[in-house]
Amino acid sequence: MLGNTARPFCRGRSGFWTLLLLAGLLSPVAAMADSTTSTTLAVEGAPHVGGKVTMHVVLTGSHIVFLGQGTVSGGTVDLYVDGAVIAHVQIDGSNSNQTKVDRCVVYVQGVCLADRVYGDRTEFGYPVTLSKAPGQHIFGAVFTGDDQSHGSSAPNVTIRATPLDIGAATNLLLNN
Repeated sequence: MLGNTARPFCRGRSGFWTLLLLAGLLSPVAAMADSTTSTTLAVEGAPHVGGKVTMHVVLTGSHIVFLGQGTVSGGTVDLYVDGAVIAHVQIDGSNSNQTKVDRCVVYVQGVCLADRVYGDRTEFGYPVTLSKAPGQHIFGAVFTGDDQSHGSSAPNVTIRATPLDIGAATNLLLNN
C-alpha cells in the first residue's frame, strides 16, 4: 500500500487548493519587468544666470509607450534640478518610436479595453530657466520603469551658471 506519501500535493480537494496557492504565490514573479533600459542626460545651452538651458534626455531599451485611450500607460521620466522634481514626462507617441503592439492586454467582462505598445527609443528636450543668482546646479533624469521594463537613471550633470558678460551680450544683440 502506497498510502498518501506518493502524491502529497494532489490529495483530494486540499491538493487542489495547495496547487492553487502555489500558483498564486508564483504569479507576481511572472509579472515582473524583464527589459533593461538606459537613460542618458545632457544639459544644452549657455548656463548664464536667468538664462535657459535644455535638458536633453534619451531613453533606450524596450519600454511601454502610451498612445492615449485604448493603450496601457507606461512609465515617466522624472526630471530633477538641485534634488527637486521639476517634471514628470510621460513616455508617449510624441517623444517615442513604436516597435511592437500586444493586442488586448486589458479585458473587463470579456471586452478588450487596451493594447500595450512598446518602443525602444524615447528622446525629448525640456527647457529650464536658471535662477538669477550665480552658482552650481545639478540636473538629473530617472525613468521610473513600467510593468515590462526596469527603471534607469542617468548620471547627474552639474553646471555652473555665470553672469552674462555685458560686452558679449551687447555683441550678441547687435549681431542678431
